[in-house]
Amino acid sequence: MSTTSKVVLSVIVILLIALGIWYAATFRQSNNQAALNSAPSAPSAPVAENGLNTSPSDTSNTALVQDMGSINSQMQGLSSDSAAVNESMQTP
Repeated sequence: MSTTSKVVLSVIVILLIALGIWYAATFRQSNNQAALNSAPSAPSAPVAENGLNTSPSDTSNTALVQDMGSINSQMQGLSSDSAAVNESMQTP
C-alpha cells in the first residue's frame, strides 16, 4: 500500500468514527427530548430521603421541620466526611 492510500484510508476511518459519534449523540438527544415531551406533568409524590418525607411544594410547618431534619442529617454526614478527609491528609 502506498502512503497516499494509507492517508486516504485513515481519513475515511476517522470520518466514519466521527459520523457515528455525531449520529449517536443526535439520536440520544432526540430520544431524550421525546421522553421529556411525553412525561406526565402531574406533581410527584413526596420524596423519601434519610427516612423523612420531603415535598418541594408543601410549605406547612410539619413539612419544613421534616426538611430541616433531613438537611441536618445530611450536614452531619458531610461534617463526618470532612473530618475523615482532614485526618487522612494529616497522617504521614
